[in-house]
Amino acid sequence: MEIGAIIGTLMVLVRKSAVMAAAEKLTPDEMKDRFYPLDPNLGNLKEIDTPTNRHYNWTLICRELRKFGIIVEPHTKDKLVVGNQSLLTVLLPMLIKYEYKKGKIKDYKVLDVPEIQHPVQ
Repeated sequence: MEIGAIIGTLMVLVRKSAVMAAAEKLTPDEMKDRFYPLDPNLGNLKEIDTPTNRHYNWTLICRELRKFGIIVEPHTKDKLVVGNQSLLTVLLPMLIKYEYKKGKIKDYKVLDVPEIQHPVQ
């Protein structure tokens, strides 16, 4: 199974949880300003693990992560597309923090992995 499909479903669930928690304290207008609609395809990403499906899934996920206050650098997206799952150890806590803050975004966080500089021999 392509991990992006699982992340997309998780994003939908995190958003629902944040919306439910915030709804108790915010007016309908404040809710509308805080929670932009998610792409309906986010919860139905392609599950079969092929390069084409990973590219489709992560392109959509990275675009939608902006609505969670997370910006994914292009070279980081490329690493996710080829299957670098170690980045998930950074991304998952960012999503949980979004849920904990009930969707309140003070500033955008960048999901970025610095390029490894190989020493010249």
